Amino acid sequence: GTKIVANGKKARDGYAALAQYDSNHDGVIDAKDAIYSKLVVWFDKNKDGQTGPGELVSLASTGVTKIGLNHKRLTDAGRFVNGNELRTTAKFWGPSECGKAGCNSYDVYFSTGFTTVAKAK
Repeated sequence: GTKIVANGKKARDGYAALAQYDSNHDGVIDAKDAIYSKLVVWFDKNKDGQTGPGELVSLASTGVTKIGLNHKRLTDAGRFVNGNELRTTAKFWGPSECGKAGCNSYDVYFSTGFTTVAKAK
């Protein structure tokens, strides 16, 4: 559950970590923000819990056009999925199935068993 931001400090959640890259301060991460072209999505195709060849794809290639930064904390019991915790949620837009209302995105705290975190470079 640790998100290291550019200044080397810990963010309170993934959306707060993303928010530092909202260069035009419009409340979303989209193509107007320099970070957009650098973001990737992980599809764990072989379900081994590790990134492998072809499992990281660009955010743009998924059809996601923007990620909302206005998030809320989840409090219901259904927020635990396969031992992982979904702590906060926001909206994202782009894929046709999301429509104008957007689809839900989640900040997932993976249950890894690791107790130490390396500082991001």
